[in-house]
Amino acid sequence: MTKKGKVSTLSLAVLMATSLSLAACSNNANNGGDNSAAPSSPATSSQSNSTTEATPAVKDLQPYEVSIYMPGSPQKDQSAVEQNIAELLKDKVPNTTVKLNYVDWGAYQQKTNLMLQTGEPMDLVFAPEWYQFFSNAVKGAFLALNDDGLPQGNLLEQYGQGIKSVIDPLYLEAPIVDSKLYAIPTNKEIAQGRGFAFRKDIIEKYGFDVSGVKELKDIEPFLQTIKEKEPNIYPVYANKQDSAADWQPDYGYQPLFSNGAFINRNGDANKVISTTDAGYAAKELEGYKLLNEWYKKGYVNKTAATTQEKIADVEAAGKIWWVPTTTAPGRAEAQRIKNTSGQGPEFWDWIVVNSQNPLVTTPMATGSQFAIARASKDPVRAMMVLNELYVNKDLLNTVVFGLEGKHYNKVSDNKISLIPDSGYSPGNGWIIGNQLNNYLLDNEKDDKYEEYVTFNKTAERSPLLGFNFNPDPVKTQVAAFNTIWDEYKDILRTGAVDPGPIVQKRNGKLEKAGLQQIADEVQKQLDAWKVANGK
Repeated sequence: MTKKGKVSTLSLAVLMATSLSLAACSNNANNGGDNSAAPSSPATSSQSNSTTEATPAVKDLQPYEVSIYMPGSPQKDQSAVEQNIAELLKDKVPNTTVKLNYVDWGAYQQKTNLMLQTGEPMDLVFAPEWYQFFSNAVKGAFLALNDDGLPQGNLLEQYGQGIKSVIDPLYLEAPIVDSKLYAIPTNKEIAQGRGFAFRKDIIEKYGFDVSGVKELKDIEPFLQTIKEKEPNIYPVYANKQDSAADWQPDYGYQPLFSNGAFINRNGDANKVISTTDAGYAAKELEGYKLLNEWYKKGYVNKTAATTQEKIADVEAAGKIWWVPTTTAPGRAEAQRIKNTSGQGPEFWDWIVVNSQNPLVTTPMATGSQFAIARASKDPVRAMMVLNELYVNKDLLNTVVFGLEGKHYNKVSDNKISLIPDSGYSPGNGWIIGNQLNNYLLDNEKDDKYEEYVTFNKTAERSPLLGFNFNPDPVKTQVAAFNTIWDEYKDILRTGAVDPGPIVQKRNGKLEKAGLQQIADEVQKQLDAWKVANGK
């Protein structure tokens, strides 16, 4: 998942882990919704796929609307799309309609957390790791999908056989809390590498050899050329929200809690260290110092600390020539963006250089997934619909792309061209279901999904896949950590100040606020997890 091309610095923990903030669901979620009620029909155990007939029990289903919550802009033609979805479901999941609830990205986490907390009825919820999934699972906001003790039975075994037939079993090792599975990950790339995307026209114009770029400092030989010969392009772009400058490899440090606790894969992988560990702190400071040097040389935009320009808008306007990015099959095509500068090509094309091999971690495997809310009035029906999104290609592509001839045109059997301003273009292809069943866009490689399969099989597996830190035992320290981190992160990531004194002051505050207690709690939970899982 991931959001397009967005990675974070060493100091920001590679975005492989995001801050587990204190604002999670209250324990009221345990009581929100009557999950002891029987489903709308007798439970049946059958595999849902695109060829089987509905069983007699399934045909007896009573009318029910499955609500699906996911981030995105509300779409003009949602009603027409929902009608088509009901038609596509009628043979496999009869008497079932679907309500697509798109919530703007900026409001999604707050709105869905409030709904989960108050027990407002909802069925399928986009619940990635970076939207407080594990905190919500611990607090009872979601139903366990592999729990034989539920009144509805084991939802995955009875109604999710289609999911099990297509998804990499590794995915199902990740969204687990106390041996219970609380979400189904989207079937897409399970890992991510890290690297850089460079604008193709600039690379070709100046003959830059970027093949050897492995870390931030390797870009420096090109910056003076851009500064002197491309006055309308920032050699390095930075702002407080999205900074093309805030990238460093993780140097083998895998985050276990936000920016505060890590293990060193190249050292003692059993020992949890904190932000102030000498080795980690030296690498973090090294990156900040480099940004500050570039700022003083005039490579970084002087408005970095104050600008409100979003990096996507700056990209489209042709004002930047490189961005940090996650790497996976199809990344160069995904990076392609329409030119809004009024001159030059219609689209900016990019070259992607991989600088760090892909790794499968818990945050990566849980970066896009759906859970069933405890307040669901019919968890069985929700699971049936979720299962169909993994095996019913027509259904999935309707949810993702809308209606043929109205929202897209077929270019070939499996390729489409989107119709501009069509009324339905939610951009949710990476969010839901089995992405390997998505139509390819006309600019995508024919073998994109075959590359995904190979990519997933060859990626390095973290030995800690499935470990999730529960911050509740140190929630006071975590809240203090987040407050202090937020106080200093913006000014450091712009390169506008000498980082040495600021990092020293920040780290001192973190230690006084209980950073070591957090690291000790992570260590305690990690040790217990290893014993429980025979690691």
